[in-house]
Amino acid sequence: MAIAKLHHFCFVRDIFLQILLFRDRSVDKTNNFSYDDAKFLGKNLGKKEVKMIDRAAILMEQGASIACHRVEGMNDNMSHSHYHTYFELYFLEGGERHHVMQDQQYETKVGSFMIFAPYIMHYSFSDHDVSFKRTVLYFKDEAVASPVLLDLLKNGSGLYEPEQKISSSIHFLLNELQKEQEQERDDPLHETVMENLLNTLLLTIMRSTQASPKPETQSRMAKVISYIEKKLSTRIAFTRYRG
Repeated sequence: MAIAKLHHFCFVRDIFLQILLFRDRSVDKTNNFSYDDAKFLGKNLGKKEVKMIDRAAILMEQGASIACHRVEGMNDNMSHSHYHTYFELYFLEGGERHHVMQDQQYETKVGSFMIFAPYIMHYSFSDHDVSFKRTVLYFKDEAVASPVLLDLLKNGSGLYEPEQKISSSIHFLLNELQKEQEQERDDPLHETVMENLLNTLLLTIMRSTQASPKPETQSRMAKVISYIEKKLSTRIAFTRYRG
């Protein structure tokens, strides 16, 4: 029931935003947001959002401290930012994928990946009819063996574009995590193996590569998001004042 109410709220919000943006046809000098941007938003919000089943997220909700899942898709796009209470590593194995994180848009290519620390707002999408294949890895703070490594991860959100050799090593370790995850959980060494694989993966990343610089300019979608947030904040504050 709660999920249904949330989806209904998001739908109503999107309709409201389209009406709001199409009504304001003048250029917003402060945000560099034009009527063309509003039409761009309306076109994208009008597309049906295809929901992928996030099996890794289900495992995390069931109490796992580490979970991963591989999926292939096309036109599986998110229209709303979200966050997790745990870390996310998004590794692209095929195709292309756009990620928006904290109002900045990043382009991921095959072999690159994104890291999102807990509570970092983000979402992803692809161009129309462009397929992709990805592995997502979730893990909680307590699964990270070293305080130093944990601190680096908390400050390491962003796009990573490692060399081919390092990318292949990361892909291999993700595959091993996926295989181990499918093993019988009654094995007393299962959690230990999962944690060791995870920490080997994280150490490989942090010792061999670093996040790419943030984009110098905001993408059109990022400008749209920033504009919406400012407009909604202003209107909500005004409504509260009147109340």
